[in-house]
Amino acid sequence: MKEYVRLLPYLRSLWLKIWMGFFLILLGSLFDGASVTMLYPVIDKVFTAPVAEEPNSRGIKPIFSEASHRTGLFIRDARYAAGQDNQFEKIREIANTHWLEFMRQFSRKDVLLFLCVIAVVIVLAKNVINLAQSIIFIDVGQRMIEEIRNSLYRCLQKFSLSFFSARRSGDLISRLINDVEVVNAFSVTNIVKLFRDFSNVVIFLIIAFIVSVRLSLVVFIFFPPVFLLVAKIVNAIKEYSRHSQRKIADLTFIIQETLSSIRIVKGFAMEDYEIQRFEKDNKHYRKELTWMKFYGALIRPLSDTISMAVGVSLLWYGGGAIIDAESPITAGQFFVFLGALFSTMKPIKSIGRTIGELKRGTAAVERLLEIFDAPLDISESPDAIELKVVNKIIRFDRVSFSYNPETEVLKDISFTAKQGQITALVGPSGAGKTTLVDIIPRFYDVTQGAISIDGTDIRRVTLKSLRRLMGIVSQDTILFNDTVFNNIAYGVKDIDPEKVYDASRAANAHNFVTKFPQSYQTMIGERGVNLSGGQRQRLAIARALLKNPPILIFDEATSALDSESEYLVQEAIDRLMENRTVFVIAHRLSTIRHADLILVIQDGRIAERGNHEELMARQGLYCKLTKMQTHS
Repeated sequence: MKEYVRLLPYLRSLWLKIWMGFFLILLGSLFDGASVTMLYPVIDKVFTAPVAEEPNSRGIKPIFSEASHRTGLFIRDARYAAGQDNQFEKIREIANTHWLEFMRQFSRKDVLLFLCVIAVVIVLAKNVINLAQSIIFIDVGQRMIEEIRNSLYRCLQKFSLSFFSARRSGDLISRLINDVEVVNAFSVTNIVKLFRDFSNVVIFLIIAFIVSVRLSLVVFIFFPPVFLLVAKIVNAIKEYSRHSQRKIADLTFIIQETLSSIRIVKGFAMEDYEIQRFEKDNKHYRKELTWMKFYGALIRPLSDTISMAVGVSLLWYGGGAIIDAESPITAGQFFVFLGALFSTMKPIKSIGRTIGELKRGTAAVERLLEIFDAPLDISESPDAIELKVVNKIIRFDRVSFSYNPETEVLKDISFTAKQGQITALVGPSGAGKTTLVDIIPRFYDVTQGAISIDGTDIRRVTLKSLRRLMGIVSQDTILFNDTVFNNIAYGVKDIDPEKVYDASRAANAHNFVTKFPQSYQTMIGERGVNLSGGQRQRLAIARALLKNPPILIFDEATSALDSESEYLVQEAIDRLMENRTVFVIAHRLSTIRHADLILVIQDGRIAERGNHEELMARQGLYCKLTKMQTHS
């Protein structure tokens, strides 16, 4: 249960409500106990008491006045007796004395009416208290879950691309949505339930001990084996819960992956395959969940059987003693004892189930803590500085990079990109071109060497200031389920609409956007599903143009455009490149002939470098790739 201690900081601002809720729970338990103790006067003093000379009826008012007076006297005497030996016996004797004094003054019908009124008041008060504490803890639970989910989302935003590359998006979504909800359903709610049940058990056991210490000790003999049995079942529940959480994460991943790639699924007629894959994992999830629920279902019948055995044994032993007039307690006291004992059975069974559900919640908490405890592979140094402009150069100095220790993706990369210079990266697929530009904004950190901007190592620069200097358009166009306007203006606050329109015109997007029914306020759908590939790419270019950064990174930026759009966008890019440092990755080598420096990347190394004419004259890999595209 130590995992739940890690969640306590999320309750810091809610302690007053929590203590108020726990106080109301305790108060409700006291009212539950009071309702059971009413069996004693009803049986012993109203129905079975010998009638000698019964007083005349005096009405309800005097009886309440005397009851209030006697209650005050009982509390005074009970507090004194609580510090002495045999305190339970003495408190019971004090209660008997005050009750007998009370009964001498009123008729049995008056007392019965009084007890009925008290019973109604107790039930009403108990229900109001339970409602109040339920409202409090519903609010506490929802606020806590909101803060956990917010904190988890903030935590995810801090991780580098390496973190996301090593994990499935479906699993992360499952943790953020499903696991957080499990923490709410099986943790927050159950901790409250556990306290409520524990309070009830303590109150009823105190009542049982006050009535008869001997009978209470007999009952306690049965407790250890019951708890050992429940503990074994609870551990099994926790294990199967952990497995089921992993399986639901697998299902979430399959759903997310299939729906986001539905065009490919249908294009390759793979619907049946995806159905089989989903049903296979769904079957595994069903098995794990079935076993978990099976062990959970065992708790109730086992505890019911044991409870009934204990209750029947006590009824036979205690009831027989009362019938034979050998019992030191009266029939009313015995039924109070039985009522208190049987009243502990429900919360004790509930405690068993609750602990099982808390164990299930523990598996979800562990999965959340895995995210919170994951190390940040990219972080800012304590003395990180703000970088506002790029005045001279970006330098790669013997840079190497690997996603894992076994495979080195970039090896000993050194070059200088001057301000206003276009640096083009070409080479076969998988050579490391995209990785090279990804380490400039520190999506990944270099494993060896250094990248510096105007002599400052980028690892000594704040991440926000570094990335604000860059505009990125990748071959995988990322758009949000929002309006055209908001997609172009993404990352820029309080923007003048005219600047958005200008960026759109420069990217050759304005004409097709204005043809939409709602123009720039048109919703483009999830990931821009309502747009063509070329339209999505041009909006992404407009977004980069609007940011107006000193460093531009184009990763296959014009790959999805038709010839006319590519020409117009390339013109806009050429104008934008003036006095900026630009990195261009292109498969169409015709688009980078004007680059100041062309780096040919092969197997993670710079195989060739120079401008177009120099590389063509060298008759190397660049020349070979150019001729292949020309002939095709």
